[in-house]
Amino acid sequence: MVISTFFLVVSAATASAAPCDLRSDMGARELHEVLAQRAVELVGTAARSDAESRDRLDQLIDPDAAFGLGAGDVGRPMGSGAEGARAVVALMKADRYRYLGWDYMDGPVDACGEHEASIEFIASADRQVYPVTFHFHNGRVVEAKGWSRSFREGALP
Repeated sequence: MVISTFFLVVSAATASAAPCDLRSDMGARELHEVLAQRAVELVGTAARSDAESRDRLDQLIDPDAAFGLGAGDVGRPMGSGAEGARAVVALMKADRYRYLGWDYMDGPVDACGEHEASIEFIASADRQVYPVTFHFHNGRVVEAKGWSRSFREGALP
């Protein structure tokens, strides 16, 4: 578990009535991969400002999702929906990502129910990592929380 005093918050009180675009026959392993990739896509798409990216963000994010980025123990609201996502992504400046695979038993799952996927976004130049847990409902992001952590890496002696 990563503990930090710097955090990212994305939340929504309720998921909108948007139809779910996920297949109903997905197993847990496939769903985990699809949702993790949606979270990665959200961050990459929010870094762009063209019309296509605006449309895609509207599909990925519940319009009521509130975005905030805090420092220390003080939160800062960054807006909601696509604009909130863009504000947070601009501050993270991530250029890489990492997430763990589904290494558990596979099984049936309600793809359009509530699920989560945890992704680490990495800002290599700043040596910061942002572990973020995205919560989904109907295949859309309705909440995410994360932290900013400094890191060091190198070869073993």
